[in-house]
Amino acid sequence: CLFTAMDIAHTDLTAPGYYAGMGYGVPAGMGAQLSTGRRALILVGDGAFQMTGWELGNCARLGIDPIVLVFNNRSWEMLRAFQPESRFNTLDDWRFAEMASGMGGEGTRVSTRAALRAAR
Repeated sequence: CLFTAMDIAHTDLTAPGYYAGMGYGVPAGMGAQLSTGRRALILVGDGAFQMTGWELGNCARLGIDPIVLVFNNRSWEMLRAFQPESRFNTLDDWRFAEMASGMGGEGTRVSTRAALRAAR
């Protein structure tokens, strides 16, 4: 997600470039929106979302509404890079978009650029 974000646009960017760490995006994006008042766009992988994505359940209480894109490749790729022979890096499809309503949000699953463009 860090490398994708660098290709989107020249804008404010908060990312864990040091070792490309996991789990930073959701809480950092929420904090950015709280501190600036500007709506955050959060890019997060499915493995990192499993760690900290549930913080989104606090958004309604905090009065924020970030846009969250979960890159779901059903894998802990960062861990696979260090230990490719391990089979625990392959994950099931958790269908994150369907979980959004339980956290007070709206979720849409897309798999193409056109569908992403059309999503609201």
